[in-house]
Amino acid sequence: MTEGYLDTIWDRQEGAPPENFEEAAEDDIHEDEEEKKPAPKELVADVPLKIYLKEIGQVPLLTREAETLIAMTIEQGKEKITGIIFMMPFVVSKEKA
Repeated sequence: MTEGYLDTIWDRQEGAPPENFEEAAEDDIHEDEEEKKPAPKELVADVPLKIYLKEIGQVPLLTREAETLIAMTIEQGKEKITGIIFMMPFVVSKEKA
């Protein structure tokens, strides 16, 4: 093959041919290696986190009054359960022992 023939092929495909074909081939190899590298774990882990933060950002926060009401309801439920448990005879007998 003549150099003029190679120039014609390069002109049709990518534009001007490189000055040194060996360097161009090495550059192509390095570019292929860079494309095959997996994404860093930090970036992969960030995606679910970003999705989660975006979703929770759409949920309205509790007001002070609503949070207090929920806390009081939880406490009343705990007291009710405790009262029911201690009304059971086997719990009372173990408590005395």
